[in-house]
Amino acid sequence: MTIWALFPLITCLAYIILFALSLPSIKKRPNRVFAFYLAISAIWSFTSFMLHLNAFPQQAMFWNEALTVALIWTLIAYYHFIRAYTNRLAGKGVYLGYVLLLGLAILCFRGYIVQYSYVIDGVLYHSLGNSIYFIGAIGLVFVSTCLYLLVKRYRSSTDPTDRNKTMYLIMGWSILVLLTYSNLIPAVSGLPLDHVGSFANALIITYAISRFNLLDVRFVVRRGLTFLLAIICLGGVYVGLILLEQNFFPGQPVYSIIGFPTLLVLLLALLAQRLRYGIKEWIDRLFY
Repeated sequence: MTIWALFPLITCLAYIILFALSLPSIKKRPNRVFAFYLAISAIWSFTSFMLHLNAFPQQAMFWNEALTVALIWTLIAYYHFIRAYTNRLAGKGVYLGYVLLLGLAILCFRGYIVQYSYVIDGVLYHSLGNSIYFIGAIGLVFVSTCLYLLVKRYRSSTDPTDRNKTMYLIMGWSILVLLTYSNLIPAVSGLPLDHVGSFANALIITYAISRFNLLDVRFVVRRGLTFLLAIICLGGVYVGLILLEQNFFPGQPVYSIIGFPTLLVLLLALLAQRLRYGIKEWIDRLFY
């Protein structure tokens, strides 16, 4: 594993932990949308990890297409979160964003966006053709709107704690955006610098949660550990099934390799109530 695969892996794990810790507080709308954003960010980091890991070179196109879709999905999810954070309804912009995302996904997975893709020593070599300008323009609209809403919230707030929380969000998002748009620079476009920015953003969000009680997300340790361990168990089953399929059924199409484990893990998640109670009982005994 190269350093360029390690960065998105660390970021993915960081977002999964934050997601698990935010689950006990999802009754409030901003917290619920925040948890959704963290989940999508974890998916984005995971697709980048699989791409730069290059464990299955013949699947580089698929993971590059998934990465492109996940990137835009992350931007739209963050815009959705910022609207909730600033006490706004989802609005037409969010719905339009998800419609554009669906269109992008269809074009991507039908082979109209990524022209070619391969990885050497963890460095990605690919081309999105002229569509990169269209994708960049969509991203810029949502990025700019997020920053505008955050700055407006910062200027209008008179509460020092609220202003501090908002400033940390502005800082984290700005770092992430600057390093994400480094993908437009040919000399460094193959490096996952966007996930270096994503990792910095995750650290800043973590600090804001612990220091300023961001979005009233409380570290309910016992419940957070329960969700986290359940996610780790399901994630282990998912990765194990993919590796088994690769070893015992080589040459299978990507949708088969990914589809069957996904359906099985979703089924297990629906039946995981007993698993969650078992883990909770074990954690209660441990704390006792």
